[in-house]
Amino acid sequence: MKKVTAARQLQKLHESLYRRAHADANALGAGPSGKLLRYAGDFERSLSPSFTRVDNSHLIETILRRRIVLFGDFHTFKQTQRALLRLLRDILSLAPRPKIVLALELLKNRYQKQLESYMAGETSEEQFLQSVNYSREWGFPWAHYKPLIELARDHMIPVVCVNSDHPGPRSLELRDQTCARLLANASEEHPDHIVFCLIGEYHLADNHLPATLWNELARRDSDAATPLMRILCNVDRYYFDLEGVRKSLGSTEVLRLKRDFYCILNSPPWMKWQSFALWEEMRTGFPGSVEHADSGMEGDDDHSDDDAFDLDFQFLGLTQTLSSFLGLDISKKELAKFHSQFSPAAEFSTGALRAAGHSKSDVALMVERAALEGYYFDCKTRTLLITTVSINNLAEAAGQYLLAMSSGFVERGGAAAEQFARNSMKHAAGIIGSKILNPRRKTKDHAFHINYLDQTVRRRLLGYARIRRLVSREVLNALNSFESLLGMWESGRPSREVSSLVKTENMSRGEVSADFGRLLGAGLYAGVMRNRIPADWIKKLFLCEFSETLPATGFLCDFVRVVNTLLLAGNKDARESRELNRSQKFPAAS
Repeated sequence: MKKVTAARQLQKLHESLYRRAHADANALGAGPSGKLLRYAGDFERSLSPSFTRVDNSHLIETILRRRIVLFGDFHTFKQTQRALLRLLRDILSLAPRPKIVLALELLKNRYQKQLESYMAGETSEEQFLQSVNYSREWGFPWAHYKPLIELARDHMIPVVCVNSDHPGPRSLELRDQTCARLLANASEEHPDHIVFCLIGEYHLADNHLPATLWNELARRDSDAATPLMRILCNVDRYYFDLEGVRKSLGSTEVLRLKRDFYCILNSPPWMKWQSFALWEEMRTGFPGSVEHADSGMEGDDDHSDDDAFDLDFQFLGLTQTLSSFLGLDISKKELAKFHSQFSPAAEFSTGALRAAGHSKSDVALMVERAALEGYYFDCKTRTLLITTVSINNLAEAAGQYLLAMSSGFVERGGAAAEQFARNSMKHAAGIIGSKILNPRRKTKDHAFHINYLDQTVRRRLLGYARIRRLVSREVLNALNSFESLLGMWESGRPSREVSSLVKTENMSRGEVSADFGRLLGAGLYAGVMRNRIPADWIKKLFLCEFSETLPATGFLCDFVRVVNTLLLAGNKDARESRELNRSQKFPAAS
């Protein structure tokens, strides 16, 4: 019998997660009903049955030849808005820089003056959200959309509000008509600009906004009536079709569906639907708590209601899924032995942490990391402190929790070198857990640190940016010479290299060891998924048990050797691929 690869096992896991998340989302109201049913059906019928993989440069070249680009939004899923943000950044980095107008569905046109006042710095963020009645009239996480408006403000990009009030059975069609009129106006007012419109994906069906906009432009006999372009994000069917190809896939893939119709894939579709379920639960259970509580909703201190968002349930579900996939023998009863606290303002009750023996400074650092990174998991007390509820944060914490549960791991113990190794292994386990549940998640892997140093090599950096560069430098130095560094560190005769690593680790409040662990975890995960190393290497991490004779530093040395071997093999494959490409001629893209 043919052995099932780790990659195929992962695909089966995601198919199962997708079915569950889609069902949960429908049960909570995500599924179309009533007047939305026909609208959703039109969207599904507009999707091409096939696609072609293209690269990002092809997508950008097509965009530069268009006047209006319609980008499909899934309002609760942050990776949708981030996909547009990254695309706009890529376009704005071109020379000469293209001119852009940004049109947003999240704000109604009658709030145009309020938006312009906010972008001009005349009103605060809080005043702006109140003035546009954000929580009631949109209500989806403000933190998802804020970076787009900030990008527009930083680059002096005009922003147009294109939503409108149209109650009644024809509200969707009338909203499309108003949006088409406003987009045509923007294109006429800015004839040398590309107009990007972020709007719900159902509006992008052939006979919805695109057809309405074409008619509007034709009615005006406008020069702007060049072919419109549509871009979707994370369409379910394409993700699984692409996964079945099993060729080398990047964290972000661009698919050409048909002429002027594309799809960007940057996350598994189960996460899209799970984001809706999380949002719906938190909207009703924790008013104002979704994604940093920046939605402008009123807070509610009474979370004892039976309908309140069950963070423990969500976290336990992810740990069960990961435990089963990794083959860890941990019962559901044992997995339930954790504690969680949620506070967008990082106002946590820390008495139990202090009672467990953590110092005041250690607890303060935990709270600081939770505020900066969105979460912190303490392995000793099995306590999750979370400020930003997202699947990535919960998954990373779940990986760290499984490390603690399966091996009795605690992050503190021994001398400085041993603590560095333990923190590294904790974050390696976390990133593996996160990558299993979201294979396309971007992380601080080997390529990230090399690229960051290359991009900043001749720049004068200040503040945290300078520290980030030092962290990347020390992470790569540690990867290249960890055993020799460790030998000098443990001997009590630290070299200049060791002193530099320790100084940066202290200055960055533990980011060197954390990023070192993330790099190793990402490397191990990639090696297993590409069948370069046995899956037992990941299981070995989660089952490690430390003692005086088997310290964490020894385990870490093993992982460093494996990852370095994988990187050397990967570089060799890349060189051979480049040589093969140079020796062949390929037809030009149509």
